[in-house]
Amino acid sequence: MTVPATVARIHPSVPALQEKLSTARAPVSAEGTSISRTEMKEALDAFWRDDGMVDPDEHAVVDGMLVDPAFLSGVSGPAREYLLAFEELNDSSEASPLLLQRVTRSGAELFGAAGPLARTARMAEGLVPEGQGIINHDTLLATYSQTLADPDATEEPFWFEPITQRQLVGLLQGSSPQQPPTPDEVDGAMAYLNQVALGSARLYAGHWRARLHGEELTGYVIAAVSPDRRMVRMVRVPSGTH
Repeated sequence: MTVPATVARIHPSVPALQEKLSTARAPVSAEGTSISRTEMKEALDAFWRDDGMVDPDEHAVVDGMLVDPAFLSGVSGPAREYLLAFEELNDSSEASPLLLQRVTRSGAELFGAAGPLARTARMAEGLVPEGQGIINHDTLLATYSQTLADPDATEEPFWFEPITQRQLVGLLQGSSPQQPPTPDEVDGAMAYLNQVALGSARLYAGHWRARLHGEELTGYVIAAVSPDRRMVRMVRVPSGTH
């Protein structure tokens, strides 16, 4: 993977990305010389860890990876899918005007089943007006903060990342170790989210951490985006108190 020297000097994330990818290709790595989805995700996380954003130079590096046959050789199919989904999610540094609103119907009604997941989840959905852009990472994060984050808590910065249907199931099933959700709740929440995603694979998750009245709260938020990238449904779930 060739990166302009000026970009590598300006962005510490780029050498960190290159180092992660080189390690992933080493014969002694967990997946051998092939880059796995997990290794691709860990490498791309370098963009977030340096300054909390994917800027145009960093996005251009991702674009270059996607069209470089030499780089793509030895990159597994799931890793390529993650790279493509990451590129799309971060394809603009400006948030579109998403009209996101809290859903007032209960989780039990939306999921078709009652239990700890339905009881603690918060839902929101919204649409970008016609001709005013499409949903990207900045859109999701800005509207989440305004609509679903607890206004009385102090939340640490986090980012959204692409997830698979299997990872979605794992998140929902592991919502609370003390009170595991019922299978019907998990199925209902998946159906609720997939009504918007429609098999487009535009599923994203972020893991939040907040402080409220001296307690540390943790949890996750899932965003399902429509194929045209104009509509989103979000589900925010607390998973623990420390």
